[in-house]
Amino acid sequence: MASTIEDAAVSATLRLAHARNIGPVTYRKLVRVFGSAEAVLAAPRERILEVPDVTPRTADGIADARKDPWADEEVARARERKVEIVRVCVTLVADFLIFLTKRIDSKAGGRFCEVPYA
Repeated sequence: MASTIEDAAVSATLRLAHARNIGPVTYRKLVRVFGSAEAVLAAPRERILEVPDVTPRTADGIADARKDPWADEEVARARERKVEIVRVCVTLVADFLIFLTKRIDSKAGGRFCEVPYA
């Protein structure tokens, strides 16, 4: 479980960004409608399905993401390694980072990998 309010917000952001059937456009749309990733994850399925273009598969991905401990574990690993996870608010950069993170994760064969700076 996340240890601070900020950790909880970062965990929710990671959890929603990595949810099945959620791409950058859907992520942005859901956060715009609900106000935050935390609010999306807390919303009932029926309310999520009211958002235009959100399918039952997307709602299932969000439901699964709620139970997935991965994001909290990721935040804990970052804290242990003294790595700060920065949430990006600029839409285009956020879209790119979500895409890049998913691409790196898929190539690494898992959800966590460290990318050295060049």
